[in-house]
Amino acid sequence: MRIIAGDRRGAKLASGRASGYRPTSDRVREAIFAILGDRVEGARVVDLFAGSGALGLEALSRGAAEAILVEKRRAVAAWAERNAANLRFTGRCRVIRADAVRIARLGTLLADRDLLFADPPYGKGLAAPLVEALHALPGERLLVLERERREEHGIELTEWTARRRYGDTVVEFLNIGKEASR
Repeated sequence: MRIIAGDRRGAKLASGRASGYRPTSDRVREAIFAILGDRVEGARVVDLFAGSGALGLEALSRGAAEAILVEKRRAVAAWAERNAANLRFTGRCRVIRADAVRIARLGTLLADRDLLFADPPYGKGLAAPLVEALHALPGERLLVLERERREEHGIELTEWTARRRYGDTVVEFLNIGKEASR
């Protein structure tokens, strides 16, 4: 796995084997950032269920101002920390070992963030509670949700700005938050 574009283009990302760990493929990451375009420049990013941190670190490479990588599993969070250090992003990037859905419900880390990435583990039913929690937060932000095609979150929202399918992966772009639902 590598950083695809930006000032750290081609840099390798550390990862390993862990139960339930499924990194976002280069193809899907490239498509996500093509859709986001200039919206990444200067953005304050949170990567929920960060894994190795590939999405948040890719955003930093492409000009995001700062990123918070949220990963619950200790060993996997260590990969994200190693990657941030190897890419020399430690001044613009924090890794927080915590449950992403709980972070979304609390909302404190997300208050001043404009761009959220969420790639919950497939088959765990985490997309629905995550989207519900994020949609209830004050302020408006863009959520990029990656999920398994068969795992519907069951939430009918009209704010989807884009939805793409890549094999068994669906990526949805949603303007989310209380102000977005007006």
